[in-house]
Amino acid sequence: MSRINYARHRQVAQLYLENNTVLTKNTVIPGSDFVHAKMAWVQKDILDLINSAQVHNRQRIRNDITEVLERSLNNLSLKLSLYDFADGSSEELLCLVGTIEIEYKSKCAWYNIPVELWIPQNYPYSAPMCYVKPTPNMYIKANTHVDQNGAIHIPYLENWNQVSSKSNLVDLITQMSLVFGKLSPVYTKSSLPQAQSSAFYSNSSDSSSNNKSTNNDSSGNNKCVICVDADIDCVVLECGHMLCCLNCSKSFQQCPICRQQVQRVKKIYKS
Repeated sequence: MSRINYARHRQVAQLYLENNTVLTKNTVIPGSDFVHAKMAWVQKDILDLINSAQVHNRQRIRNDITEVLERSLNNLSLKLSLYDFADGSSEELLCLVGTIEIEYKSKCAWYNIPVELWIPQNYPYSAPMCYVKPTPNMYIKANTHVDQNGAIHIPYLENWNQVSSKSNLVDLITQMSLVFGKLSPVYTKSSLPQAQSSAFYSNSSDSSSNNKSTNNDSSGNNKCVICVDADIDCVVLECGHMLCCLNCSKSFQQCPICRQQVQRVKKIYKS
């Protein structure tokens, strides 16, 4: 699998390649020209990957990928790898992989969302296949824009074919950032309250006392660990963990704390 990293350079001057300068890895490059030479190598690597892929519109794909990789708010790399389709077939496709930055709920809190954007061979006439790819310390928060498998279904993608001549990767990533800034597609394990790591309900005779002491410990942190807005107002059964609001409980099928299968969720009422 081939892969390159663009490393967030926005100011790209006249590339050495445009001046027909022959570069090798052993070329001695003056310090002031180092960035320009690096950009030339990156352009060459992009072109090599595109030439290796069986794409139909190479120049359009090259332009769009280059523009994406120039953006400072993205930390994306380009790779060429096998993509497995739902029908069991597979194709070697170009893929942008890495993170995009979002400003969560316009609160000046910036987060990196890990994604993969697979570019179909007939791009731009077909929309990219886009996924949230959580790291080991993350869970997917399924919602109207992201399913349990991480597949992204934002309106820009759904309407891609209607305006395919104008649809592009830069605008797609911009729309992802805006949508995810309002409704995050992931949450981290570290956000789970430590006090809620033990079951609130058990079959033991002292379950009521355990429940009381645990609730007292977590009284200062009564917010849903997923949306961080609503109060915790439900209990996950049969494990008995209380960690989220009723609405967010619909986003997982296994308890995020103990990984037990969720049988039912019961709303609770506090006096």
